Amino acid sequence: MHHHVHSHGIHGYLNASALPDLKPTDRTKLLSRIKGEIDRTKEHFAKRHISQFPGEDPPLWIVVDLMTMGMLLTFYNGMKKNLRAAIASKYHVSEEVFNSWMKTLNHLRNICAHHSRLWNRTFGLSPKIPRERKNPEWHIPSKIYNERTFGVLSMIYHLLKCTNSEFAVEWRGRLKNLFLGYGCEIPEEVGFPENWFEYQLWWVD
Repeated sequence: MHHHVHSHGIHGYLNASALPDLKPTDRTKLLSRIKGEIDRTKEHFAKRHISQFPGEDPPLWIVVDLMTMGMLLTFYNGMKKNLRAAIASKYHVSEEVFNSWMKTLNHLRNICAHHSRLWNRTFGLSPKIPRERKNPEWHIPSKIYNERTFGVLSMIYHLLKCTNSEFAVEWRGRLKNLFLGYGCEIPEEVGFPENWFEYQLWWVD
């Protein structure tokens, strides 16, 4: 959001030039869905802003909080490539890798929302693994593979470390305790290697 507002202003999301990589039909659908979320919202922060500025479109920082995960993915994919790359760099990965992570998170959200199985799932829509040259921690002591839940959880842990390292450490511990609580120290069915806590990506910084 910060990058987009800085480049296009608080209402830039309404302009086609701010989302050049979206087809006109996809942009129209996105704006229609945004309007629907604004009209239906019961969120106090949004209703208060709308009442204070009647007849005006809400700024992007209001809109983003009302978007679904799918809408956020569409919005991100429509941004200029240099902005997408700037966002990805905050997480120390390439734009191509981060784009795949956004798609995987959206897919993961849908799986969880429908109470589907994650335990021994093979992901058809899986996150790209960063290249060893730029992100060696994904390859030590061996490459983390992306088609199993371990690869997806590794992606989430990486994102958490980049946003809130303290919470990431807590989440890591909770994950381990979850497995131990079910008598499964090494959940191979999820794609976890035997020495997963020794993988550099999973070290506590």
